[in-house]
Amino acid sequence: MEGPAHRKNTMNTYSSSHKFTHLLALELIITKHSHDCSFIPSLYKSGEMTKFKARYCVRGDLEEMDVDKNTFAPTVAWSTVRLFLVLCLILGWATPVLGKGTCLQLNKSLYGTKAAPALWNTTAVEGFTKCGFKQSNFDPYLLYKKGMMVVLYVDDAGIGAKDPADIDKLIEELRELKFELKKEGDFNEFLGIKFDKRKDGSVELTQTGLVDKVLEATGMTDCNPNRVPATGPLGKDPDGEPMNEEWNYQSIVGMLMYLLTNTRPDITFAVSQVARFSSDTKQSHTMAVKTIICYLKRTCTKGMIVKPTGKLNLNLFVNADFCGLYNTKPHTDPNSAKYNALSSALKTLIPFKRLLIQATDHVELGDGIRATIRALAFEDNQGAYFLATNQRIISRTRWYLNKWHWFWQHVTKDGVGPETVAIHEVDTLLQDAAYFTKAQSCEPFESNRFQVQG
Repeated sequence: MEGPAHRKNTMNTYSSSHKFTHLLALELIITKHSHDCSFIPSLYKSGEMTKFKARYCVRGDLEEMDVDKNTFAPTVAWSTVRLFLVLCLILGWATPVLGKGTCLQLNKSLYGTKAAPALWNTTAVEGFTKCGFKQSNFDPYLLYKKGMMVVLYVDDAGIGAKDPADIDKLIEELRELKFELKKEGDFNEFLGIKFDKRKDGSVELTQTGLVDKVLEATGMTDCNPNRVPATGPLGKDPDGEPMNEEWNYQSIVGMLMYLLTNTRPDITFAVSQVARFSSDTKQSHTMAVKTIICYLKRTCTKGMIVKPTGKLNLNLFVNADFCGLYNTKPHTDPNSAKYNALSSALKTLIPFKRLLIQATDHVELGDGIRATIRALAFEDNQGAYFLATNQRIISRTRWYLNKWHWFWQHVTKDGVGPETVAIHEVDTLLQDAAYFTKAQSCEPFESNRFQVQG
C-alpha cells in the first residue's frame, strides 16, 4: 500500500498544475488489515473541465473472496439511455443527475472491491422501489412511475420528470432512506453532450470538448482538415511498418467510439475499421486514425440535429457492404449479406419497441404527441426486400440459414402492433445507412450525413 506522503505529493502536484485555490492533503491510516489501494484524482465531462473529483480505490484484483459469491452488477443499456434522453427531450422534462454525496466514514463497499458494484445496484433498486418506482421488464435499470422515469448508470441516477418539484420530493424521500444524494447538473451535461435548442424547435447535439481532447491527445490541433473520415477499406497490412506514434492507439480509438455512439454517427464506418487493429498495430492503421481526426478537425462544431415530429415512430435503415471487397472471396453474395443484416437489425428494433411502449404507458404524453408507435424498416436491396415481405424460398435463397427468417411472424403492413414491424423498400440514394458500411467520396458522403444528422 502506498504511504500518506506519496498521497500528499500526488495531490499537491495535481493541485498546482490546475491552480487550485485550496490545497488538499489527505492523511490515510495504514493498518495490517488495509487493502492495497490508490488515491485517484480525475477530471470529468469528456475533456471539458467542470468538476474535480477524487476516489479512494481498492485493488479489487488482489482481493480474496468466495468464488461462488455473485458480484455481477449490470447497468442500464446505452440504447435505453438514448430512449430516456429523447423522450425527456420530446416531453420537455427536467433531467438532473443524482450522485452520491460526501462520505465521512465508510466501513465497507469501497471503490474497487469486487462486491461494491453489486451491493450498490441492489441498494439503489431497493431504494427507488420503496419510493414507488417499478422496474422495466425489458431493462431492469429503467425505472418508472407516473410522471417520472429513472435510469441507473453505474453509481449515478438520471431522473426525468414533468415537474421539477417532484424531483426535489424524491430526493427528500431517498434521504430519509439514508441515501446521501446531491444534484450534479443536467443528465445531458453529465454525458458530455451539449444540447442547443434552436428557433425552429430542433435540438443540436455536440461534443466539442471530446473532439478537442482527441486533437490534443494526438498532438494534431494544427492538422490539415479532411472532408471525409475514411478513404477506402483498411486491411491487416502484415508486412507494414509498426506503429511509430507517441499516443496510445487503444485510448484514442476508445474516445472515438464514445463520440460516434452519441453524436457523430458519420465516423462509424471509419472507426469500426481502425478498432479491428488494436493489437499488432501498423503505421497504416495509425494513418487511418489520423484521417478520422483530420475530419473531426474540420467538423469539430458539428453533431446531430434532432427534430421532434410529434410522433414516436421507430425507423430502421439497413445496409450491408463488404467494404469495397466484393468478389475477393467466394460466396460474397450481396443479397444474403443484406438479408442477414436486416434479420440482425430487427433483433434490436423489436425489443426496443417493446421498451418504448412500456415506457410511454407510464408517462403522460403531451398534446400533439401520438401514442401509436409504428416500427418501419427500410431496405434498398430488392432480393432481401422480396424475401422479407413475400416470405417465399426460391432456389437462389434456399441455402440461407433458417435462423435468419425468425422475424417473419412479426412482419405486418402497418407495423403498429406491440411486436410488429413493416418493411418498406427504399431507393438506394435515400438509404440513410449507406455511410455506415462503406467509404464514400465527398459529395455522396456529405449528402448522406445531411440526411441523417441535419
